[in-house]
Amino acid sequence: MNKLHDIVTTFSLDMQTDLQPLLTAEGLTAFEQIQIGGSRDSKKISLFIYDNSVQRSYSENRLSMYFQAQLYRVSYEDSLKYQEVITDYLIAYEPENLGMTILENIEIESMDIMQDLSVYIYFAVTFSEPLDSCD
Repeated sequence: MNKLHDIVTTFSLDMQTDLQPLLTAEGLTAFEQIQIGGSRDSKKISLFIYDNSVQRSYSENRLSMYFQAQLYRVSYEDSLKYQEVITDYLIAYEPENLGMTILENIEIESMDIMQDLSVYIYFAVTFSEPLDSCD
């Protein structure tokens, strides 16, 4: 398992490079910002990356990450397209880039705060790395 700072930074940089073209290919507006940590401007289309938890044991390492898509002035219907693109990206993402081996789980919740004002989508993603006796 890589260092937590390196994992979050790698994910942020990879998403800035790889996710944006996938959004525009679907006719969606690219994120104005993809950043580590919370929102600094609620009137932008943004993606925020957080570490959620790290668990280490003798048999495996587990990493949970949290992503928040802030979709300002995006309709709920269009937010479903964002959700699909991001989910597909996370499923296709190579866990090895983070020093992990398995994508275990993705949980998704969305909230339409005020109709056609902002939609927030939350992704909780869990990766694991089984350890053998040599690790």
